[in-house]
Amino acid sequence: MLLSTLDVRDELTQVVQPVRIIHGQNDAVLPVAAGKHLAAVLHSHCHIIADAGHVPQLSHSAAVAEAICQPWTESLSHYSKN
Repeated sequence: MLLSTLDVRDELTQVVQPVRIIHGQNDAVLPVAAGKHLAAVLHSHCHIIADAGHVPQLSHSAAVAEAICQPWTESLSHYSKN
């Protein structure tokens, strides 16, 4: 019941920390468009996990871990080239 009535859209404007949106491509609870909208509001990127549903951290844990680490691995590879 709580999830059907909870609306935190106004509070999103108060988030100042960098965030990473990770969304399952086949999420039956929240459409990919919702993840993309959230990413746009937070000036972030929506990383879509292919063939994943609403709980990609369980069904596609390696892909989620890679998505979480991606900014750091990209940063490290940038420094190793210099």
